Amino acid sequence: MIGIKMSDLRHRLTLEEPQLTPDAGGGAAINWVKLADLWGYIEPLSGRESFIEHQTETVLTHKIIIRFRQGVLPEMRLVHGSRIFEIISVINEKERDVWLQLECKEQRL
Repeated sequence: MIGIKMSDLRHRLTLEEPQLTPDAGGGAAINWVKLADLWGYIEPLSGRESFIEHQTETVLTHKIIIRFRQGVLPEMRLVHGSRIFEIISVINEKERDVWLQLECKEQRL
């Protein structure tokens, strides 16, 4: 059970989806397109560091709660200021169409 009130949704988030745009070399570039501005609750869950190719990478995971919204998928992301949260999973709390619990990954290099 989430146990959250509307007043807990204090973080202004932007929901974005990827859009492929063809480039001159025959490939495609990913552009992020804004879908909506949302209010959400961000709760840090865990963090770890790893050393990959002579570079330290920090990975933080978060639980983000938003009001139910149709069509939110793991391919999407949330933006909060300069922070980017990749959506890993989407859970419709008790299948009641009231809250979505998003497990997200925030990467920092």
